[in-house]
Amino acid sequence: MTAELVDSILGWIVVMPLTWLLLRLDESRLSEAQLEKAWPRSARNVYILFFSPFCLVVHFMKTRRWYLGWLFGLAAMALVVGVDMLVGTVIDAAFGITS
Repeated sequence: MTAELVDSILGWIVVMPLTWLLLRLDESRLSEAQLEKAWPRSARNVYILFFSPFCLVVHFMKTRRWYLGWLFGLAAMALVVGVDMLVGTVIDAAFGITS
């Protein structure tokens, strides 16, 4: 199994559920006015599927409507990408996979 295939599989296994979890946690803390600005469930799932983890930036900007929302989104996206990279590094080291 090549490193590229492992990274692709990890992208589905780690990034998408983590992105979904962060969005759900944030939505549970939003006010009613902020929640009305968020995506409907079906649209949210499509954005996670196609734009994960970049959809985090848009989600925070849509629900916050200010620059701090943009920063929150970038921080959330960096968290997801960082966890993905960490898991990939651990898996590569555990199984001796080289690029």
